[in-house]
Amino acid sequence: MIWAVRNDGILLCLTFLREQELVAWTHSDTAGSYKSIASVTETSAVGNVDAVYTVVQRTINGNIVQYIERMVELYFPVGATDAWQVDAGLQYNGASVLTFSGAQHLAAATVTGLATDNLGNVTVIPTFAMPTSGTFTLAAPTGSATGYTRVTVGLAFTPQLQTLAVDLGEPTVQSKRKKVSAVTARVKQSLGLSCGRTFSTLQAMKDLVIGNVGTMSNAIVTDLVTSDARIIVDPQYDVFGQYCFQQSNPYPATILG
Repeated sequence: MIWAVRNDGILLCLTFLREQELVAWTHSDTAGSYKSIASVTETSAVGNVDAVYTVVQRTINGNIVQYIERMVELYFPVGATDAWQVDAGLQYNGASVLTFSGAQHLAAATVTGLATDNLGNVTVIPTFAMPTSGTFTLAAPTGSATGYTRVTVGLAFTPQLQTLAVDLGEPTVQSKRKKVSAVTARVKQSLGLSCGRTFSTLQAMKDLVIGNVGTMSNAIVTDLVTSDARIIVDPQYDVFGQYCFQQSNPYPATILG
């Protein structure tokens, strides 16, 4: 993987896999502009990694600031509670409480994240404006839980994926009208994805919602899913036969196929 910063603040990544004949670019944006990037070899919980550090310029509480931020590894040994799918994030890990402090670097910014209560239930934190003091209080968890033992909070981002135009080889179906009636995605350690024919017609993938029974696994979803997930999409004819995925929640999502 080759990382590069464009002069308009967009972060680029080139993935090169010789054995799969894959050379592909993707881009990342954030609430601000990427200014610089470096890769540092480090030892982490997953072993030796090439950790990616960036300098990001943001406007926080009316001030222009520059932060050094590190990309986390996709490593979830205990499940969704380990997810860190926010930018400029900060994590609390300790006794069960409702009030947290130390997030002054997000003052007046709109934030979200994940909260794990003292019974182990993981929920999405509804978006809120961070007080300028960096101290905030979350609503008490439902049920018999009394507080939260782990909270990750930061700036939201929305990953999107759109497939290439469908072709089936010879004889070609290029330029012919077609419809995709259902999509099955093979996912790894994922929750909260939406899918649709367009980004304006997305629907939540029910197989990736906690509490639902997965249509492919026939098991209740209790945490991150590694399986196939199926969804019926709006079956309208068009020429390209493309479909879209989007992650609007601070959950991890890895699509393998």
